[in-house]
Amino acid sequence: MGETLVENTFKDSMGPLDIILKISNERVFFSPTISIGIGNTDIPYSSLRFQSHREIFWGARMDAFNDETGCLKVTVKDYNVTDISKFNDQKPKKEVKRLEFKKFDWRYLEPQLSSYTKVFFIEMLENADEQFIRIETPKKKSTSFQSHLQKSFKNPFSVEFEHSFDNARFLLGHITFEKHISELGEILTFRIDNAHVLPEFDSIKSWFSKKLKRPSFHVKAEIHIGHDGMKKVIAASDEIDLITPELIDRLKHDWTRVLTEEPKSQDKNKSLFTIEEIYSQVKGKEIIGNIFGQSDKEIVDILSGDATVRNRKELEFLSGTKQSLVQKIRYTLKPNFGFLFFVQSDVSNYFIWELLNSNATYIWNFSKHQETIDLQYHCIEKIISSIKNSSRGREEYLKLRARGAVIGEPGFIRLIHQKLGSSGKDGYLEWLAELESILK
Repeated sequence: MGETLVENTFKDSMGPLDIILKISNERVFFSPTISIGIGNTDIPYSSLRFQSHREIFWGARMDAFNDETGCLKVTVKDYNVTDISKFNDQKPKKEVKRLEFKKFDWRYLEPQLSSYTKVFFIEMLENADEQFIRIETPKKKSTSFQSHLQKSFKNPFSVEFEHSFDNARFLLGHITFEKHISELGEILTFRIDNAHVLPEFDSIKSWFSKKLKRPSFHVKAEIHIGHDGMKKVIAASDEIDLITPELIDRLKHDWTRVLTEEPKSQDKNKSLFTIEEIYSQVKGKEIIGNIFGQSDKEIVDILSGDATVRNRKELEFLSGTKQSLVQKIRYTLKPNFGFLFFVQSDVSNYFIWELLNSNATYIWNFSKHQETIDLQYHCIEKIISSIKNSSRGREEYLKLRARGAVIGEPGFIRLIHQKLGSSGKDGYLEWLAELESILK
């Protein structure tokens, strides 16, 4: 289990230390050139921020190393290492893929933080109740500037300012950003909590700006200055509070409707896309994939949800009741946005093409034992590509099928969506009955 990480251990005032670690908000360094991401440690980085204006070095004892997982377990013995001469020469004997710490001592950790939400990681702390007692470490005498701060401001003092969405970072349950505070003459890290915010939203933060109809959010903050010059920031924003499940749901709808916009230029022979592929085909949009993790059924429901979509009921039925659970819905983009559903019976595989807001259902069928499903998809893609690339599209395809001029293709049936007739019959029910008679 245990492995020594550095070639030479060394002594310090806190006792034997095996390794010096440099701590930042993004990475933990074993040496100036060797590090791992903060996300590969159990440091609760989503609930705290280290001070960025100073370098932080910890001296730690190595407790155990797992050869299979590459996990190193350590105990921090010194939170303020001053002799870092050994740090430059440290070299792991084996690759460290994960770093886990024994409980942190809150008396030493808290002075190194610029912001935090203690309740989210209190179980990882020792001396967690020591809120107002700091164990002082040797430091230089207070500068005249620090003395000026303590005399010039009430404790706490308030600041208000605008900050752009583009320059904020969305994380789990909060956003964070840095801002130069002219009254202090330094940059502070701010954190605003919102339980609905996810790290995935960082790539679409400009969309929140558009939805809120403003490029920035207003910040109200209190800055507490300790006797040792340490600063604690408490911040809030009415605009960030407006990021609610309702707003996110509206944004999800906008995000989904982008799929139907004009696609980028694409391979003429590629006509079927999964939802993961389709987002990369949207023209002129900063799309970063399926941010909201939507299922195919959710996407169909959103795109067909408008009452003006004439085949809404047909789409909802195909996606919810008939679509196979072992295959994803495929999508067609150009010239018409549509859905290719996959339905299985005891003897046949059915590929059902339904365009958004169309008046017909196209159905191709193969024997389940005729060829592999992948080859059947390939065949359907060739057919749809030929329809797409033809100047007369589906009309020409139907004429060729009617004349028997199409050779080597699977069986084909077209169902028309009938409107409510004068006889009072429901066109959807007639379509449904006919579809069920086909899918045997």
